[in-house]
Amino acid sequence: MEFEPGLASERLIEYLPTKEGYDRWAAIYDAEENPLILLEEMHLPPLLGDVRDLAIADLGGGTGRHAVRLAAAGARVTALDFSDVMMARARGKPGGERVEFIAHDLTRRLRAKPARCEVSRLAAAASDEAASVSGRSAAKVLGMS
Repeated sequence: MEFEPGLASERLIEYLPTKEGYDRWAAIYDAEENPLILLEEMHLPPLLGDVRDLAIADLGGGTGRHAVRLAAAGARVTALDFSDVMMARARGKPGGERVEFIAHDLTRRLRAKPARCEVSRLAAAASDEAASVSGRSAAKVLGMS
């Protein structure tokens, strides 16, 4: 059967701007059993290794899952995200006070030039905004190129 506009299934879907979607998702983001997040949490720590005394930019830091853990491991972490609701959840976590949080849309260049950053953790391409940011353009966002 072909898709026809106006079907009941179409009316159940609410289309939102990406930022609003992330703001809503924040309420369940950490509790949800998302297999991609589980894979990321299994593979990212060994890839990053010892982060003690490193300056890390967590691009698309969301609810601070990585930022808080990295700060606890001794890194100086700056987390950037465009969802105020996600960042509020991150700030409220134990250890959130060790992270500098900056509200910022990753599709835009950061106005203030941050201190030197040895490592950046780039958000997985979960949205078109995140997908448009590659490792090379991450340097542009941070004003490092």
